[in-house]
Amino acid sequence: MSAGFPKQVRQFQYVTPPRQLSATGVGQEMAVTVSSTAQVVNLQLLFDQAYNAGFAQTSQQQAQNIGGPSGVTGNYITIYADGADLGIIVGVSLAAVTSPNSPALATVGTLSGSGTYQGATGACHRIPSGAERRYLVQAGYDNFLAVVGSVTGTMRLYQSSPPMP
Repeated sequence: MSAGFPKQVRQFQYVTPPRQLSATGVGQEMAVTVSSTAQVVNLQLLFDQAYNAGFAQTSQQQAQNIGGPSGVTGNYITIYADGADLGIIVGVSLAAVTSPNSPALATVGTLSGSGTYQGATGACHRIPSGAERRYLVQAGYDNFLAVVGSVTGTMRLYQSSPPMP
């Protein structure tokens, strides 16, 4: 068997590349300046991937594209750290990811002598500069994303496909 491109095995996971949606430059790729001050993105308000109306869709694809959750919730997103390490957390509400719960890169929890972890407010997932991470944004849970940078840089976020098996 010859080597080649990966075979599509999940046809219902139809995701287009990031599209330019208007002549004014608004598209489905999000690029925002980050700094050491935490900011919040409402994931319910981002553009989701529009389906191709000329593409014959299964009922599963139609459910994914029509009447589904708003924004990118229920889909995969990829976050790329461009020029700064990023600290991120997600939450169900704005209060879950804003002060005093904002992400802070230097914040860590502690371990007791018996190995019990005590979490710390502000502990977050770190994405090193130049790296990208893919996440499944769960509807009803991951409505808001808080991000903080190690220095001034850019967070690039877009809806993406699930990982290949």
